[in-house]
Amino acid sequence: MEYLQSFLIVVMEMVCFFLFQDAFVPTEKKHKSGFYALWILALSFSALIMSYLFEDSFIVKEIAMIVLLFSSIVVLKSKEKKRALLAAVMFIFILVIADVITVLLDTQVITVANKDEELVAMLIVLTSKAVLLIIILCLRKFAAGRWNDFQKQTNMMRYAVIPFISICLMAVILSNDMGALNAKMRYLIWGCLSIVLIANLLLVFFMKSDAEKNQLLYERKMLELAAAGEKREYKAMEEKLDLQKSLNHDFRNHLNCLQGLVERQNYEEVKAYLAQLNHKYSVEVELIDTHNVIINTVLNDKYNEAKEIGAAMVAINTTWTKFCKEQLKGTNVHVGAAISFPLGQAGLASKIAETKIAIEDGADEIDYVIDIGQAKMHHWDYIKEEMESIVSICREHNVISKVIFENCYLEKDEIKQIALIAKEVKPDFIKTSTGFGTGGATLEDVQLMVETVEGQVKVKAAGGIRDWKTCKAMIDAGAQRIGTSSSLKILEEFEAEAK
Repeated sequence: MEYLQSFLIVVMEMVCFFLFQDAFVPTEKKHKSGFYALWILALSFSALIMSYLFEDSFIVKEIAMIVLLFSSIVVLKSKEKKRALLAAVMFIFILVIADVITVLLDTQVITVANKDEELVAMLIVLTSKAVLLIIILCLRKFAAGRWNDFQKQTNMMRYAVIPFISICLMAVILSNDMGALNAKMRYLIWGCLSIVLIANLLLVFFMKSDAEKNQLLYERKMLELAAAGEKREYKAMEEKLDLQKSLNHDFRNHLNCLQGLVERQNYEEVKAYLAQLNHKYSVEVELIDTHNVIINTVLNDKYNEAKEIGAAMVAINTTWTKFCKEQLKGTNVHVGAAISFPLGQAGLASKIAETKIAIEDGADEIDYVIDIGQAKMHHWDYIKEEMESIVSICREHNVISKVIFENCYLEKDEIKQIALIAKEVKPDFIKTSTGFGTGGATLEDVQLMVETVEGQVKVKAAGGIRDWKTCKAMIDAGAQRIGTSSSLKILEEFEAEAK
């Protein structure tokens, strides 16, 4: 009977644990209710065995429980080990806190109500589990969303130290016979408990502050990148204006020369001079006019650069698809529409609609960014559904599909998991970066992606590739296409090396 009661108590704890992990650790795998019921029973049985094996050492027992719960999360729900470990530590901390609160209330409330020791013990246990359930339900309602936001923006493993120390302190408290303690000691323990709770609340405050700081740093980085881009655009405009001044000066000289020839009636020389000028200035003039001098400069420079070097594709926002398609008519340069730039966090329906519009406007290639938030939460079913939906639309219209990972925000195991999904779905390319993130393509990431897809999908390296040396390294690593805004520079370096 004692073993059965102990088992039922552990089952209660594991049910609370499942409620906790369901809110604080995103689910990757879907299973039927029966499976979860069997898993809870198996987990409870394992926990019960551990409690008997390590009953003489509270701290060792709790560490063993952390390992058990950590393993359960990793196997059942998430491969993100750091997050799983933190969740396991936090649950054990909450479990111990619930036990301490109940024990402190015991002598003052429960034992007074009834002198039956067996009944009192059962009431204490049930009260403890009720307190645990209340805490879990409150956390699910008020803290789960914020917790997940924190984990997206900061490394939370360093915060696991305080809850773990708190568990050890609670272990010391629970090792004493509470019934034998006088009122003064009991108040002292209440004070210690209050300090522990305050310390952990302050921890949450610092977690929030850290997350906000990281978000501000990210936004600052984005502003710096935007400022750098504007600086380049203004420089290009300045160069354009300088060129225009030079052309105006030459034009006046030519007019003076022609005027002199006409005054001398040297008409044959006038014809020859005009033919010479016609040959000299028979270059493409600016074709794109958006009524914005800065945008005109950037678009025309990139347009002429693409035509000059025979680029495979120019990447633009969906809005400009139709316009660029018209301007590049008659060339072999593809128009690539960027879908859901730069973080990919538009809903699937929005991405599908944007993809269809881009294709209708003439896009030859579709570059879409995966939903990075869904990837960080390891919602792989969503990532697969998203990829299948967009790739199928591209196949239907004979349009090249490219899936952008944005590796700078992903762990290596996350990159590998998305690549495995791509291996199954088979888009035309998987791509390292947008060029707008905190980092671009790396050799390590390209090699990982190439090795994972095993030739089933092509790999495009993009972001931060600004010289021939880096470009060549990416190609040697297995990249079959390069995305760069430094095409002319790279080709010049390549030609110089070839000589």
